[in-house]
Amino acid sequence: SDEEVLAERRVTYPNGHELVVRPAEFDGGRRPVYDAPVTAWNPTPSLAAREHDVRPMHALPWTFAQAFCIWDGGRLPTEAEWEYAARGRDGTTWPWGEETPPRSVVGEPCTHAWFFGTDVDPRPVGTCPPDDRGFHDLAGNVSEMTADQNRFLGGPCWFSDLDRRNPLCTQHNDAGIPQMDYAMRGGNLWHAPGEANNAFRWGHVDALVEGAESPSPRLFMAWEGFRCAYDVAPTE
Repeated sequence: SDEEVLAERRVTYPNGHELVVRPAEFDGGRRPVYDAPVTAWNPTPSLAAREHDVRPMHALPWTFAQAFCIWDGGRLPTEAEWEYAARGRDGTTWPWGEETPPRSVVGEPCTHAWFFGTDVDPRPVGTCPPDDRGFHDLAGNVSEMTADQNRFLGGPCWFSDLDRRNPLCTQHNDAGIPQMDYAMRGGNLWHAPGEANNAFRWGHVDALVEGAESPSPRLFMAWEGFRCAYDVAPTE
C-alpha cells in the first residue's frame, strides 16, 4: 500500500525528528522518485551523459535528493549540520577561513571555490582545494539543499520553539500542509564570491505543475544541488 511504501522511506534525525520522503511527479504518472525508471528523469539542463558522472547532481526536486541520500544510506543534512561543517569549531566566515576568495576566471585553476565567471555548467566535484576539514565545494559550484524548511520573517518556523541543539524546522502552514520551501546553503556558479559565505542562505521551492499532487522535475534550477550526510557511531 502507499502507507507501507512511505513507512519504508522514513528517516530519523537528531532529537528524534522524523521526515517522510514523498513521491515526485514523472512523465509516466505519479510514482515514487525512488521507483521511477531512468528514462522518466529528463530535466532540461541534463547532465546525464557518462562524461558528467563526476559533476554534482542538480536541477532536481528536494524529494529526489532526500530519497537518493536514504537509498545510499544517508540523509540530507539539517541546516545546522551544514553550517557546522562549513564553519567548523572556530566559526569561520568561509569554509577555508577568513580570506575572501578572488573572482573566478574561465580557464584558470580553482583557488578557493567555483563562483560567477567560471562556467555556466557545474564543475567536476573536488577540482577546488579542500578546506581544513576535508570538504570540497561547500562554497560555490552548486548550492546545497538541507532537510529544513526555509525560515523566513513571519514564516511558520520563525517564532517556533526549536531545539537549541540539532534543530530541524518541519513546520506546516495554516492549512496543515507541509511547507515546500526548503533551506539552501552555500553559493554557486551564479553568485559573486562575496555573496556565498557560510552565512548565505536562500530557499528551494518544490514547485507543482497544474493538477499535480507532487513536484515536477522540470521546474528546478541548474544551480540547486545537494550533499548527503551520514550518521557515524560516536568515538570513545
